[in-house]
Amino acid sequence: MTDHRLEDDESVPLWEACRTAGQYLDSIKVHDIRYLNRDQLMMLGSIIISTFAEQRAEWFENRRHKDDTFANNMGLG
Repeated sequence: MTDHRLEDDESVPLWEACRTAGQYLDSIKVHDIRYLNRDQLMMLGSIIISTFAEQRAEWFENRRHKDDTFANNMGLG
């Protein structure tokens, strides 16, 4: 492991990705990844990656919107 610390723009999307992955595991009634077959493990990985990417993109879009709103309110936009 490294000493990497998650930033806010990483921890919130990662939590959502883990939560969604947990829902998938609940739906297939498997809670120990050692017992996943190849297709299930690929699906789990796909859920984590895609949810993280979607959530992070949404975070950046919201941040850009806030920055644009601030700039417009300050007469900079």
